[in-house]
Amino acid sequence: MIGYKDGEVMTREQFGVLVKGMKAVYGDPKFIPDKDAFDVWFSFFADEDYMVVQGAIQKYMATNEYPPTVAGIRKILAQMTTVDDGMSEGYAWSLVYKAICNANYGAQKEFDSLPEVCQIAVGRPENLREWAMLDSQEVGTVIHSNFLRSFRNAKKRQDELAALPCQMREQILKITSATHTPMIDKGGDIDG
Repeated sequence: MIGYKDGEVMTREQFGVLVKGMKAVYGDPKFIPDKDAFDVWFSFFADEDYMVVQGAIQKYMATNEYPPTVAGIRKILAQMTTVDDGMSEGYAWSLVYKAICNANYGAQKEFDSLPEVCQIAVGRPENLREWAMLDSQEVGTVIHSNFLRSFRNAKKRQDELAALPCQMREQILKITSATHTPMIDKGGDIDG
């Protein structure tokens, strides 16, 4: 390893070693053919840990017969570096339903106790309180259905964000938090 210290971001030289390895495996002269292509590729991995990128590239090369794309390697990186909480839609709904049942007297506390992905799908504490005032049939059908749709979207968005380079992810989070957070309104419709 070229001057690697655990926890440090990858250097251009280290990425160059990884590119040489990919070129040796795939033998395609069009794959990262020049300095400009190298610079573009490096920009997508510059903020990552060398050992993690090396592992993702090795996994890619061991399982794919075609040269990688940035997206292909980033997808593996995301799988390697994110913890899948294994939360099913049913379990997520059970947590939210319990929060709804207790929301008349503590919507903020109930909202704060939800996992982040559920908070994103719910939108805001006031939604819990408003849903608590609806009849149980409407909560069990309309709100449930719309929550599941919002939950799927929230999980998908989290997975997509996890696949992005750190700086890009931070920029997107800054922009989206400053503008609008999708949520379900009291009638169960998604406001997105």
